[in-house]
Amino acid sequence: MTAAHLGTAGFFAPNGTDMNGIRRILCPVDFTEFSRRAASLAAAWARQFGAEVSALHVRTNGLDRQAEAWDGPGKLSVVEGDPVDVILEQAAALSADLIVMGTHGRRGFDRWVLGSVTERVMHHAPCPVLTVNGRSERPDPDGPPFSRVLCGDDLTPGVLTYALSLVRGSGARLEVLHAVEEVPEAGALGGTPFAYGPVLMAQARERLHAAIPAADRESGLVHEEVVCGRAYQQILRRASSEKVDLIIMGVHSGRPFNDMFFGSTTHHVVRGADCPVLIVRRGKE
Repeated sequence: MTAAHLGTAGFFAPNGTDMNGIRRILCPVDFTEFSRRAASLAAAWARQFGAEVSALHVRTNGLDRQAEAWDGPGKLSVVEGDPVDVILEQAAALSADLIVMGTHGRRGFDRWVLGSVTERVMHHAPCPVLTVNGRSERPDPDGPPFSRVLCGDDLTPGVLTYALSLVRGSGARLEVLHAVEEVPEAGALGGTPFAYGPVLMAQARERLHAAIPAADRESGLVHEEVVCGRAYQQILRRASSEKVDLIIMGVHSGRPFNDMFFGSTTHHVVRGADCPVLIVRRGKE
């Protein structure tokens, strides 16, 4: 594996704030419009958090002339090798706090569906991954990267904590949405009809409410809601109606690919969202 360093000096915003520990951002690029959107978003997050951007291009055949002309954020490293392996190795070597990358690339949507670089990185990265698709608008170069954030929470530890730490002090507002997907019909308990649906909804509300610190609720930082229905449909619907700038989701590692892709709420959201989606990996099941 060989590497060359091209382009400008590392992007750094000295006036940014060190929120959520985001100091080093890795942005893999392949010079498509998708990766250019990702580079713009990486630059916006760098300004917001006072972070440094490291751009990365994984090549397979010779030196790409587009790499020589790189004018995006950060210093561009050009490395030969398997894209997933290189990205994960570079993320570990940099101690990256965030990876920003597009969900589509040169091989198009079919390749992405069947197991793209982005999908594989999402499940093995040592840090959160911010995904950008072709429908995501480029951020305002003079404004914050997000002001309305939606967290799709399944009541497992980690994702909500990360979302709260991300928005505190940023001026953004966070909506936490939990969907109860299966509501059984009324049954019988000791010969008495028993409605399971209202009980499950009430239990979910209690758990979600307890997971949010009182100070965040009282400050108006967070709005919480429990709904009934398919989680990914509810999240996408709410993100569209509220015109959110960012969706935060969790993803498990260690699952077989078919089960993970076709059954994962997170992957449906990544494919269908009109805004960037931040993936926080929960760890092996």
